Amino acid sequence: MSDEYDDDDEISKIREARMKQLREEAKLKPQYLNEHGEYKEVDEQNFPRCKILDRKLEILAKTHMSTKFFKINVEKAAFFVAKLSIRVLPALIFFRNGIAVDRCIGFDEFGGDDNFKIEQLAMRIQKAGVLDFKHTKGLTIIQKSENKKYNKEED
Repeated sequence: MSDEYDDDDEISKIREARMKQLREEAKLKPQYLNEHGEYKEVDEQNFPRCKILDRKLEILAKTHMSTKFFKINVEKAAFFVAKLSIRVLPALIFFRNGIAVDRCIGFDEFGGDDNFKIEQLAMRIQKAGVLDFKHTKGLTIIQKSENKKYNKEED
């Protein structure tokens, strides 16, 4: 008879654990449904840091004629994204003679700050060995609403 009581206690513990698990899952269900089951477009509005980097690189490209700057849309270049193992955006990949020599992922190297200076970006690219930093000294960015201009002070 004591075996029956032990079995009942064991079954009771299993049932209680399962009920606790089901209650926890029920609590998470609304959150899960809120975050899943949707099909959304991912566009540049979802990657504001890509736009920030894009503007700075556009300015650098205009002042560094000896360096080629390219950008790709990751949504339209799945082959390159896979080949270059891009997992985080924005991603800068530096090439020399067609070979990837360095990469800069995200804004961590710029202190995680969206307002990093263009000189910081130029120094990082120069560190990869694909940009001559001396042409960047004295570069200032003037921003007025959506009109972006650049000025290069004479040395």
